[in-house]
Amino acid sequence: MRLNIVLAIVVIVASANSCESLVETFYRITVSNNGSDTVYFYENSEGGAFHYPDTTIQTSQPSALVRPGRKFYGIDSRTEWETIVQNLPADTLSFFFFDSITVKTNSWESIRSNYLVRYRYDLSIQDLQNLGFDVPVPPSTSMQGMKVYAK
Repeated sequence: MRLNIVLAIVVIVASANSCESLVETFYRITVSNNGSDTVYFYENSEGGAFHYPDTTIQTSQPSALVRPGRKFYGIDSRTEWETIVQNLPADTLSFFFFDSITVKTNSWESIRSNYLVRYRYDLSIQDLQNLGFDVPVPPSTSMQGMKVYAK
């Protein structure tokens, strides 16, 4: 009986240690809308066709939106952002923000051709780390010295 208990404990401990390698880690960037208007946005990372220093607007309209006072938690990666940014043509990740009214009242082609971007941030990995991987919109005072462009 005592041997069965000892074997059961050994099996449980061994199983618990092996499960750790099955847990996936996600690295997240959040977008916090601290403004009074809903914004659409996207970021240019490894999956996108355009990378900094090319600041061309993507051909497809962004579907991610953040309402005022809310956060968007959907920029996740299984790879650390430091590694992703190192593999980009420049050490920069670009974020594009669009007013929701602009997106609703203009064709995407018009937005692209007239570059109707409300904010564009070109952030280094150091910038993202300084922000705690939480990107504010509109720009906050903590972004002073970062590459932030506003319409």
